Amino acid sequence: RQELYDRRLRQFVAATAHKQTSINLGQWFQEVFEAGWQSLDTLLNTGSGNLAFSFRQGRSSVTEVRKVFVEGIKLIDLGMELENQSVALLVGLAPETEQRVGIRVQLYPAGGQTYLPSNIKLILLSQSGATLQEYKARTQDSLIQLKRFTCPMGKCFSVKVALDDFSITEDFVIEPLAGKEP
Repeated sequence: RQELYDRRLRQFVAATAHKQTSINLGQWFQEVFEAGWQSLDTLLNTGSGNLAFSFRQGRSSVTEVRKVFVEGIKLIDLGMELENQSVALLVGLAPETEQRVGIRVQLYPAGGQTYLPSNIKLILLSQSGATLQEYKARTQDSLIQLKRFTCPMGKCFSVKVALDDFSITEDFVIEPLAGKEP
């Protein structure tokens, strides 16, 4: 019994630690974003140069087509090896049912660049770390995106951006704020 208790305690601690480091997308429905993330509307309203301009191009019609309710964006610096080039990770959410949320993940060039770096990858990982989707930019891609997917409340998933030796992984979970549904 002690071994079973210890094993369950380790699993609980691991799950709790994962949730604490995960970005809670449920908060985005109340316009609450974690450090490093901001709403796309905030970015567009502050007019952050070329990036804001590229997203503004026909945005209202695109948003209608994508059926996105709230969008969060994070700028990712690819590092010194790539001449400080950066990309923008955009995550869009749309409520599906009480217990599911539709998710769209896109990667755009940033920092005045027209195209994404060739061979940069956008990868969707399951809660266990298995690859569910993977897309790689070609020579002149101005964006890459994962296929739209739905996620149940409480489920974790990760999105990885990788290029050569560089990679960054963002962990997400969808949990509503206390007493509120998206």
